[in-house]
Amino acid sequence: MAEEGSLASLLGGKRDSGCGGQSGPMTGQGEPMKKRTCLRQYDLLPAQVLNTMGQSGIESVRLEKLWDVMASGNRACVAFSNLSMKEKERQNVGLSQACEAMLVAIARFRDSPESELVVKPDLLSKANTEADLLLPHLKVLNMGKHSSGSSNSIKSVAYLPSSAAIDIEKVKESAAFLYDWLQKASVLRSLLAYLSGAGSYYVAQCHEKSLRAYVAHGPITSKDDMIAIATSRGGAASSEMGHDEMVGLR
Repeated sequence: MAEEGSLASLLGGKRDSGCGGQSGPMTGQGEPMKKRTCLRQYDLLPAQVLNTMGQSGIESVRLEKLWDVMASGNRACVAFSNLSMKEKERQNVGLSQACEAMLVAIARFRDSPESELVVKPDLLSKANTEADLLLPHLKVLNMGKHSSGSSNSIKSVAYLPSSAAIDIEKVKESAAFLYDWLQKASVLRSLLAYLSGAGSYYVAQCHEKSLRAYVAHGPITSKDDMIAIATSRGGAASSEMGHDEMVGLR
């Protein structure tokens, strides 16, 4: 059974795959392997808490418990975030990674013409005002050098630009702004939480598109085939919905 603070407990409903265990994987000689300290993309928290068959518990988990999970790691890596590392340089990488991901999502939300079609005008105006204030600071704090086609900051601290290329005063200002923003209620943050659906909307889109590929190019060729597949077995799952992150919308 998963421990209270384990990743499986956080996910809820996702089978325990060893996350949160204290011992490392075994080598061929029966000795535990050393855990990774240089985190890979699939070690990071967003990948670890994604529930590919529903919604993640990330939406309603308490910050204290989330911090414990981030720092616990699993049998392969020491932690699920560079923010949990002891070294300040590694925490700097974690800060940069978080700002990079937020930058992509918030910029997409602000610049997407569809946003005004699905968000009430007054909420959208408040969120866009927040975004305009926050985005410049996220850009400053995303200090990683391009190391792949999609990520500025996923590599180790060795890839950070030299201090001579950084405006320290701007970094201080942006760090202070972000710290204050994280302490208060935010319409933008609540909208992002709602639109994420605890990962369920993304998961649903992937499964829905896979169904269309199945119908268009898979082994079935008719509606009768689909009915035959659907009636070949029974069973259904249900889940509860949490809204702890939506306070900024009310």
